[in-house]
Amino acid sequence: GDAGEPGDEGIAGVQGRQGGPGQVGPQGSQGPPGRDGRPGEPGPIGPSGPSGPPGPPGQNLVIFSDARKGPRYYRGTDPEEEDKEDEVPNDLVGYVHDRYAKKLKPPGTRLFPARSCGDLFYDHPDLESGYYWIEPFILSSKNAFIAKCDFKQKHTCVYPIENRPFTHMFNYIQLMKLTLLSRRVEQTITYHCKNSQAWNEQTKKSVELIGYDAETINMASPMFYRPKVLENGCNNMDGEWHQTKLAITTKRRLRLPITGAIPIDKETGEYYIEEGPVCFHH
Repeated sequence: GDAGEPGDEGIAGVQGRQGGPGQVGPQGSQGPPGRDGRPGEPGPIGPSGPSGPPGPPGQNLVIFSDARKGPRYYRGTDPEEEDKEDEVPNDLVGYVHDRYAKKLKPPGTRLFPARSCGDLFYDHPDLESGYYWIEPFILSSKNAFIAKCDFKQKHTCVYPIENRPFTHMFNYIQLMKLTLLSRRVEQTITYHCKNSQAWNEQTKKSVELIGYDAETINMASPMFYRPKVLENGCNNMDGEWHQTKLAITTKRRLRLPITGAIPIDKETGEYYIEEGPVCFHH
């Protein structure tokens, strides 16, 4: 008869055994280099090299012991330099001690300026009144300037720069520090005049002085910094030269020194102004 329809799919057979290794394939391309290995053990010490040329002669330090004073240090001297003055003295310990003492309590020299004459009054009571170097911040001697110290009045006076009206050697920061180190500040202004008034009580007019802080100082100023009239000859309108001297004292910071002046009448007479030192009282 005719063939029948296909039957159902049969059950999978048992897995066969693993085949044997195939043949070796061709060699692949070279891979990237690997990481560096760990450093090896240090090798043995090599032989000593040849000696170098001799160096220049040095400065020897010789120690002499003294049971009472302890060791003292002396600096050797090159024979070729015997006639030259050493920057460092022979007594090195004394030299170091001296410099430390001068930094701790500056004596007002160019190299070791004092903060103010007030420091000199208390740190060096044996000094005499005179001119000393001042640097209110003691940061560097480069910005130090000359001041006149009056040990009896206990004040630091700084004079204006010659031929430069209303100009002083200190800067704003130094001036601020000086005022902080002071109880009060004062300055005298002399108004030299010919037929030019400076202070007239009858007309209530006076020369106007300009403070460092740009404040106007005149007859109408408050009592605590109004100028005090020490001399008033400029009311003499006789064609001769006279003078009016005014003293300004204040506790206001940066009110002094005076930085300018405006006369009562610019069109009449002749005048010129002489500045006294600005003095800081300690």
